[in-house]
Amino acid sequence: MFIGLGVDFAIHLSLRYQEDLHHKNRHSALISTNRDLGPAITLCGITSAIGFLSFVPTDYVGLAELGIISGGGMIIAVFVSLTLIPAFFAVVDKPVEMPRKAYVASVSQKLEQYRYGIVLITFTIAGIATYIAKDAYFDFSILSLKNPNSEAMVTFRELQEEDIITDYSLNYVAPDLESANLVKNKLLNFETVSKVKTPYDYVPSEQEEKLYILEDAQIMLASTFYAEPNDEPYNSLDRDQVI
Repeated sequence: MFIGLGVDFAIHLSLRYQEDLHHKNRHSALISTNRDLGPAITLCGITSAIGFLSFVPTDYVGLAELGIISGGGMIIAVFVSLTLIPAFFAVVDKPVEMPRKAYVASVSQKLEQYRYGIVLITFTIAGIATYIAKDAYFDFSILSLKNPNSEAMVTFRELQEEDIITDYSLNYVAPDLESANLVKNKLLNFETVSKVKTPYDYVPSEQEEKLYILEDAQIMLASTFYAEPNDEPYNSLDRDQVI
């Protein structure tokens, strides 16, 4: 986007300079080109820079830095376009004019003929698009790119509603368990953090009580697990023995 906007400045200057060469000498064409297009290009550069700088207040450090780089880059692009381009054309030969196709002239005439209608339609569409876009919001979840009706996504949403899993999670590696607990306590103070788990949280609790329960179960089930196998067939046993 930034490169495209920067190149546009040079394209406008080059085309205007080529047009002025039809009825002016090189020196006068360069001066008139910069004088007539300079304010417009400067205004476009400032507004584009403001658009990029709107990223700065966001909480995403990378995106904010990108806004600063791109905003400053637009000002540099304006400066280079208004200085380097005229200096370049001042030392090279006149640009070779390409013959215009017949359909290009026809399209240009149609656009000029219906210019008011085109402007009206454009503003109407822009107004409708602005009204529709008023409820737009930025969704930074990559899961939004997947099919929301798939079985996996439906199951995932159900688990997320039950607060069992979430895709908004981060992993932090601490040097030891004590440091991990300190970070855990700090993170839990934030309202946006639902839960924090350390490896210690996965260790089962109430181990002593569970060991007693297992010992009782072992005593009750010992006769089942440690019974001596009886190879004598059932039909050879006495009926009283079976009872």
